[in-house]
Order: sequence, then structure tokens, then C-alpha cells
Amino acid sequence: PTNGGPKGGRGRILVADDETEIADLVREVLSREGYEVTVVRSGREALAALGRGSFDGVISDLRMPDLDGPGLWRELKASRPEVAERMVFITGDTLGADASRFLREATVPVLDKPLDLAQLRKQVAEMVARGRAH
Repeated sequence: PTNGGPKGGRGRILVADDETEIADLVREVLSREGYEVTVVRSGREALAALGRGSFDGVISDLRMPDLDGPGLWRELKASRPEVAERMVFITGDTLGADASRFLREATVPVLDKPLDLAQLRKQVAEMVARGRAH
């Protein structure tokens, strides 16, 4: 079917980004691909959402209020490593020293802003496949 099958047919994705335009864009693109997408505005909200339900992957901005992307990743790495392995980060700031240090440490995929939507779809498909392989 052209609509990507049933709701959540391809997987459930959690998007954590305090920039509404980015979060809405990601939600729209992935929903069209057949994913069920939940959007939260911070790392703390992401942890709360992960506590309430399971997701096939997490897309997170690096910089957010309250608990940033690296903080979220470290928290998940400690408590739910299988989720930390299925994260993709979005950043407008790959050149910051802290950001690049973190990205080397975490070895997670990163998408730069402005987003390349084909790249976004590819990274999410790979992230969900990684989860299903375990």
C-alpha cells in the first residue's frame, strides 16, 4: 500500500528536539514512511516517554534544555544500553569541542542541520533494523 501500511507498521520512533520546526519536519517525514512518531521537547521528557513505552529508535537533538542529547545518551547507556544503540543525533553544531568529543565517544549516527531528508530516512531504517537484529 502507498501509505506505508498500518500505523506504526515500520516501528515506533521517539523524537526529542526543542525546535518545533525540526521536530515537526522529522515527524512528518517519518509518519509518511509508516513510522509511529512521538515528539518530546527535552531529554527528561524523552526518558519519561521511554519509561512509559518502548520505541524502536530515538532521534535526539544534541542541544536541549534540561537534559541534552549527550546526557540522554549517557543515561540510556547506563540504564538501557539497547536503546542507546538505537539513537540518531541531529545537530547544527558539529564543530563544538564538546559535541565532537561526545560523538567520538558515542559512535552514534549524526545528521546535520539543515536536515537531508533522504539521509534521515536511511538512518532511521538502519536504526530500526539494528534493533530488530538483536
